[in-house]
Amino acid sequence: KKTAVSGSTTEEFIFSVSSYGNYRIQFHCDPWWNELLLSSCKLEPIQLSHVRVVSPSKRGTATASITAAEPGTLVTLSATPADFCTFEGWRTYNDGSITINSDGTFILPDHDVVISPIFKDETVDYELDLAATATGYMPEGWIATDGTDVHAYPNRYDLGPRTFEGFTGYQGKALYWRNTSATYGTLADYPLTLTKGNYCLSFANAAWKASPAFNVQILDSEGNVIAESDSYTSTPCAEGNFNADLSTCELRELNFHIDKAGNYQINFLRKGNGYDEYLILDCYLNYEYEMGDVNMDKSVDISDVVMTVNHILGSDTQVNLKGIFKYGDMDQSGTIDISDVVAIVNKILQ
Repeated sequence: KKTAVSGSTTEEFIFSVSSYGNYRIQFHCDPWWNELLLSSCKLEPIQLSHVRVVSPSKRGTATASITAAEPGTLVTLSATPADFCTFEGWRTYNDGSITINSDGTFILPDHDVVISPIFKDETVDYELDLAATATGYMPEGWIATDGTDVHAYPNRYDLGPRTFEGFTGYQGKALYWRNTSATYGTLADYPLTLTKGNYCLSFANAAWKASPAFNVQILDSEGNVIAESDSYTSTPCAEGNFNADLSTCELRELNFHIDKAGNYQINFLRKGNGYDEYLILDCYLNYEYEMGDVNMDKSVDISDVVMTVNHILGSDTQVNLKGIFKYGDMDQSGTIDISDVVAIVNKILQ
């Protein structure tokens, strides 16, 4: 780039040569009459470490101040949570050599690093949380059927469906399942109880080997299909490697409506015709709140009017401010006022 100088200056830039590595060219210039005199120029090979921030979640975004630099460089991370989500910290993959400070900074080591933000969703109805699940165990509340063989929480297994650990991307772990199905909501102590309304299931499913097909179903307590996704190809493939990078696995969605409150099931179903092996990397369920439900109790009623009025009067400090502004602004005017109260009351009277 062009640089305006008034005296002696040292400039440098870094570039890469395919198959040969990274280099830095540094030159020093001194003023000479109305021009600059190039007094030295140095070319040297250097090591670069890369920073990759992976954030496939809908819960927020994250960035790093640099993508590549020399070891020892200070890197600053930043995270922005989505509505109704909070930032909880950072996750590094297969790398215990870096310490991320509370302000999001760390010193770049002499190797590449992959990092992802951890966001907590305040509105989630169910979430597959693998953090507390050790390798070999079934995740809380899950069962997996492999032909006639059934693996269920809280048991540990040496073969067949179980939790795998060591991957890059998502939670760094996965529920390995094969050949038949993996289900949440059938165990008596872990029901998936849903009220009437609209929901969105988010899921990421990769392949342990090959690229088998699958789909996801929502079943009622009797096993009837309430909703199901299209059939998808499981990608990327771990190729049987516990250290595989699965961060590019697509986070998919299944939107559905529940007409009757009750217990339901999330069912991952094999759609292939061979020896099919899969990895569930993420799975969580959100209720789709509607305008007017400012206290987010999954119904629009008099309590929403009370909360909105208190917010206008400034007499209630316990309100969910995100809920007020996102769902209480009925006319979407950008302010919460008496017209929104009228709109909420009219909605209730409907």
